Amino acid sequence: MWRRRKTEITLETWEETLRRGATRQVVGRCGQCRGRSLMTTPEEIHQALGVAVRKVWKAVESGDVHSRETPSGDLLVCLESLKGWLDSPALPGPPAAPHSKRENDHEP
Repeated sequence: MWRRRKTEITLETWEETLRRGATRQVVGRCGQCRGRSLMTTPEEIHQALGVAVRKVWKAVESGDVHSRETPSGDLLVCLESLKGWLDSPALPGPPAAPHSKRENDHEP
């Protein structure tokens, strides 16, 4: 005779919102880091660091930067993984400015 067993698992999630100046940062659990992490939106990263929002989205899409979506649909980026991504030597820098040579320029 078979007996059925019912197992109930409860997960707790939490979120703390910090306001520093005009930026919104959330202390939450990053699924990939498996711990507490400071998280913020791609737009806030752009305002604070000058990194293009599209560049942050590409890093999220490629898995180079950790992120999670809030119940309201906002994307939050893990700042620990963002720091590692920004420090990465593989991250391409800005393109070099083209050099134009004028007629009166003389080479030594």
